[in-house]
Amino acid sequence: MTGVIEIRKDISLDPAVSPLLYRSKTITETTLSCIDANRAWAGGGKTAGYASGDLIKDLTYNDKAATVRGTAVYDGGGVKFTTTAPVSGSPLIDLPDTFFLGATCKKVLLNLWVKVPAVYDAQGAAGTRMILGVAKGSLNPPTASAANCHIGVLFNCDASGSLSALQLNAFGALISSNATSQVKGKAGSVVHLAVYAYAHSSNKVAFRAYVNGVAFADQVTGYDWSIPTGVNSRAVVGNKGVQSGFDIAYTFYRAMINDLTSSSEDVAALVLNEYNAYKSSFS
Repeated sequence: MTGVIEIRKDISLDPAVSPLLYRSKTITETTLSCIDANRAWAGGGKTAGYASGDLIKDLTYNDKAATVRGTAVYDGGGVKFTTTAPVSGSPLIDLPDTFFLGATCKKVLLNLWVKVPAVYDAQGAAGTRMILGVAKGSLNPPTASAANCHIGVLFNCDASGSLSALQLNAFGALISSNATSQVKGKAGSVVHLAVYAYAHSSNKVAFRAYVNGVAFADQVTGYDWSIPTGVNSRAVVGNKGVQSGFDIAYTFYRAMINDLTSSSEDVAALVLNEYNAYKSSFS
């Protein structure tokens, strides 16, 4: 027999869900998309750095990829941008369109691994900076308005360029998270931030944040659940040109999104499994 034999060490079979061999330990049948910048076979793990246009393949079976939009350096398994614009392109990573939520989605879970330094915006202007945003709307860019967001993680910075409030988006709603101080305490370190958002019994949007596997109290908003639509769409990691402000410093490692609307999977278990599986993978 001739051909190529590929060995993959980080896979799992979940017979309780479906007889599929997944490309990542924590992917389940509810996973819409999973991008991991540490996977060399998928286009990540480039210790020599990244060029504008480099692709990182989705770990699910949807045949999609994320696109690195600017020259970047390798950082402990991740893609690192600084507050200085890259030599080529923009300091952004475009996520595949599988990060957009379906019209009937009422429960979404985002697992995000990033590293953001204590000072991540050197421009000296307070305001909202986007870490990850998925949005649709009539305006361009749609990510500039919380009402357009399917899911989003925002770092609001003070005039010194440091975190003043962690803001979370989902279903067109926006909150200032009760996990702000814990995320602020992780400045300069790899952090696993999970966001669970769902339509509350009153059809209002509720949020639950997790930091390194630890849950915070649910925050129920006054926003009605919706799935924003529009002619302009963007799913992106980074800030320049998609939110207020300028270049920001960050390292992106991994993002996974699940539609849990019709699922009986335990959210806390999904988050803890993700944290335990990858807490030693990035630096």
